[in-house]
Amino acid sequence: MEPSSRPTSLAKTPFQTRRERRQFVLWIFFLGVLALLIRESFRPANHELFRLLLQSTTPENHLRLADQTEMEPLPGMDESVLSAVEDRTPLFHKEAPAVKMLVELLQNTSAERLQKACLGRVLFAQYTQQPAVYRGKLIHLRGVAVATGEEKVFDDALGLKKWYPVWMLPDDCPNEPIVVYCLELPENFPTGEDIRQKVSFNAFFLKMWPYASQVGVRSTALFYAQKPQWTNIPSDTFTKNAWPEIPFWMIFLASLALAILLLMVINHRVRQEQIREELPEKLDLE
Repeated sequence: MEPSSRPTSLAKTPFQTRRERRQFVLWIFFLGVLALLIRESFRPANHELFRLLLQSTTPENHLRLADQTEMEPLPGMDESVLSAVEDRTPLFHKEAPAVKMLVELLQNTSAERLQKACLGRVLFAQYTQQPAVYRGKLIHLRGVAVATGEEKVFDDALGLKKWYPVWMLPDDCPNEPIVVYCLELPENFPTGEDIRQKVSFNAFFLKMWPYASQVGVRSTALFYAQKPQWTNIPSDTFTKNAWPEIPFWMIFLASLALAILLLMVINHRVRQEQIREELPEKLDLE
């Protein structure tokens, strides 16, 4: 019986090694992520985010917080008062002096003076991930107000009887709300749970503050401002995105699961091909 020769076609089999199969799956995964980024770039709400990201990569913007000599500091701002503020907690009594200081600055300072002291645009990811860095800073915010109302002020030391929380979706993160407590609202400004009005603020950032949402307790950025800058535009002007809003973590997990499934299918097919290749074409029983 003559031994059958080992087939040579195995060398031509695609994805012969595990390394080649892993590289192929990674390429598919990265192409999927690239397609997702391209899709997100066409969302009008993300245009401002991409613009700010490009600006933040320029050398002159890296030290924006460290070098603010062109800004005029506000008299009455005491940084030591802000040291008692804690993030991701309710407002404690020990934080009342910090709130009082910010409210008094807003009451006693003109809008023009606040504009000169404003830090400018700051990304949502910056003040939510580094709250201690931006605490007490006057930041320019832009976005869509989605809800507002009137709340009674229970702290007599603030010198206010009521204020107006404005829930807003910032331009650079339109799926995550922030709240701005205003001393007043513009004339004819709509109130309610679904107002969708384009607004901007020069607002003091205080802390990350927990609130009750439909999915449980979450944290959002808490600001204080004089009032929103607003142009009366019908609320039906702002329509929802045509694309369904799917959280990024769900998209990432789905992409990862698809990549793993693809790798398993390729491994199975390669193993079956190797078994067929290793079998002799015919057996000589003589």
